[in-house]
Amino acid sequence: MGRVQTMVQLTDELVSALDEVADRRGVSRSAVVRDALDAYLRQGAPGSGKSAALQLVHDALAAYHPDDAEAGAVERLVDGYRRHPPATPDAWGDPAEASGHATREMLQRLDAEEADAGVESW
Repeated sequence: MGRVQTMVQLTDELVSALDEVADRRGVSRSAVVRDALDAYLRQGAPGSGKSAALQLVHDALAAYHPDDAEAGAVERLVDGYRRHPPATPDAWGDPAEASGHATREMLQRLDAEEADAGVESW
């Protein structure tokens, strides 16, 4: 199964707790986060009658667009993502290929910037 790298901002307290669990289990932070998310999304949101994933989308939408949250917008949004999962190649191209190109381009710019600043290549 492929993986997608994502960035999440955590409080210092959460990072400390995450590190403790990772150290205790002998795994990476990423492994702990993946396991925790997997468990949460599988169990469902308590008392909501919805899957946890659907509840998370609903809560996020309700925070920014309260009128849409109750008008079935969440279900339509989730259905759209089910029909067209993120990072799926389509008529616009292959997101993974574009991401790889963008990463290479950024690294080349950073290398040039460091060279201009007199930083030795490692």
